Amino acid sequence: MPAILRKHSDALKDQLFPALALMMTEVEHADDIEEWYKEEDTELQTKNDPASVAADSLQRMSVLLGEKTTLACSIDIIKGAIESTLWKEQLMGFTFLGMISEACKKQFKSNVEDVAKMSVSGFACENPRVRYEALQSTGLLLNDLAPTF
Repeated sequence: MPAILRKHSDALKDQLFPALALMMTEVEHADDIEEWYKEEDTELQTKNDPASVAADSLQRMSVLLGEKTTLACSIDIIKGAIESTLWKEQLMGFTFLGMISEACKKQFKSNVEDVAKMSVSGFACENPRVRYEALQSTGLLLNDLAPTF
């Protein structure tokens, strides 16, 4: 199955990955930070909101497709999102980075300084949700890239 998908990498890059990214901006309690604070932190796989379903799908898809295809389809989305002025897009960028870290270990390890800078750039963000997701992303990277990161 992965070979069939990789043959359609243009459709993956232009349609599927951007669709997942868009879904990942549909966060729960977007306009109510107090409700977000109260929300219990649960495993991603147990949630069924669009952002969580997209993130889980991205993680699974990236492992299935492999590093080369995943990076080709993802890197512009991640960089654009993290550099965005919109907090939902920034949140999505850090989530995206963390979700592909397992599939992209080899390349991330060889570019660990750039990946680390990208991941920790959200620590200073004004929005607490973006800071939280930057921390989550960094945690996933630390786990997946150990002992290099």
